[in-house]
Amino acid sequence: MRTAGSGRANQSIQRHLLVATTAAVSATVLFFVLDLSSELWVAEEAGRKADGTLWRYNVATGSIALLLLAVTMSIGPIRVLRGRRRPAGHLPWRRVTGIWTAVFAVIHFPGGLAIHSSGWKIWQPFMRIWPEPDQLVDSFGVAYWAGLAALAFVIVLGVTSRDGSMRRLGAKRWKRLHRIAYVAVGMVAVHSLAMQYAERRDPRHAALTALVLVVMVGLQLAGFATVRRRAATKPEPSTTRLSPPQ
Repeated sequence: MRTAGSGRANQSIQRHLLVATTAAVSATVLFFVLDLSSELWVAEEAGRKADGTLWRYNVATGSIALLLLAVTMSIGPIRVLRGRRRPAGHLPWRRVTGIWTAVFAVIHFPGGLAIHSSGWKIWQPFMRIWPEPDQLVDSFGVAYWAGLAALAFVIVLGVTSRDGSMRRLGAKRWKRLHRIAYVAVGMVAVHSLAMQYAERRDPRHAALTALVLVVMVGLQLAGFATVRRRAATKPEPSTTRLSPPQ
């Protein structure tokens, strides 16, 4: 006999399989599409970046992590804009996409370290704190420190997106904790844009990255404005007393 618990478990597995498969296929397609890129390394004799498997892997996994984050952060605002009263922080799909955002962020990070490090000196990108005399900031340093912060936040969000975490933390504490998602979005935006600039990415890459960030932030602002407008126009409860019968 099939129980309600087993039914929910099966639905959860199906959601994870669908999101994981879609993300993996998308990353694979993007990996091969990136072969069309004409970007060169700073030392042009090193050739095209797209000729390096590691570079394409890194850009593909990072791009899919960004898209998954955008989907995760957009589910609530879209629900509000469609007329639902609350974004319902426990929406199953949002939790699933959040978990896979963390997974792709984790598998993306080592690739970035390997590309910009010499051998096993993976700390090198984080040593670029002070800019050159002719620079306002070191774009690589900003990108890596922001990326590290974003990774930490996303992992916390992904780990606590499970049913067990919600039960242990309670709805209110869980919701307060998950507000760090907005900080994570900020760190991801800084990391993405700084890396686009530091690597002098193909304008098409930069434009698509900016578009995803603009849409994600725009939906957040639209959802927030809608909630505020509804709260302002909500009628106050009547305080008029009924007269007692004569």
